Amino acid sequence: MKYLAIVVLAVMFTCAWARTDHVYSWDDHKDSKTLYTALKDEPDLIFILFWYNKDDSNEDLKKANDKLKADLQKDVLEKHKNDGIQYSEIDLKAEGKADAYKTILEDIMQIKVDKLDKGPIISVVHDGEGAWITGPATAKEVEESVDIFIHEDEDKRVGQPNPIYGSDKARTSTGGYRINRRR
Repeated sequence: MKYLAIVVLAVMFTCAWARTDHVYSWDDHKDSKTLYTALKDEPDLIFILFWYNKDDSNEDLKKANDKLKADLQKDVLEKHKNDGIQYSEIDLKAEGKADAYKTILEDIMQIKVDKLDKGPIISVVHDGEGAWITGPATAKEVEESVDIFIHEDEDKRVGQPNPIYGSDKARTSTGGYRINRRR
């Protein structure tokens, strides 16, 4: 009987360990591959990715980065804090980051890295589709995209699969792209 209890406990421990070992925390992305995996494998989440170059010697760039971060916090993240928004900031000036994220930025999202020298770019991704947004009205456009994605999900849950007005814009704003999904 002791051996049976030990075997049962060992199996339970192994199952629990295996489950936690393979759970992916999308916050831990460190390169194109891990971020791509998160975007592809989490179709129910809305991802907001803040791409920027941190350069404290460039006052205009620092102001643009700080202003957009503050606007996103106030207008989007606070408003939707209970809506499953996943937010991440990626500083491409940090050591090795530009090379690590080059594939997803340039090949998939079609973002030219040199654009970050003028200001940040926001990627909004949901259900494998998304758009990147830049410019003075970025926070407002991100908020509109998030609202559209939330309303689409609500409509799908109640069986109304009709597109929401503006949903094409949420996916193709400045630069639209599609993440290959497992569906």
